[in-house]
Amino acid sequence: MALCETKSAYKKAQETIDVYAPLANRLGMNAIKTELEELSFKTLQPKIYDEIVELVRHRAGQRELYFATDYCRYSRRPRRTECMLI
Repeated sequence: MALCETKSAYKKAQETIDVYAPLANRLGMNAIKTELEELSFKTLQPKIYDEIVELVRHRAGQRELYFATDYCRYSRRPRRTECMLI
């Protein structure tokens, strides 16, 4: 989609959201559906997409820290190998 003209890219992204992503979902191709939705959303709403990517990136570090400390201490059944070391 990056090589398309802007108007054409919007049209193709909207078509992908409306037709191809639901079709992939119905066929059980969830990974493809998710990728199609993500690429289309990136084209249709670039500012919101960038904000979401930044929030996910910021929270990924917090999530790893949580699993490495608090979650392992209070969990009855550790799910990660690091938990077993504590």
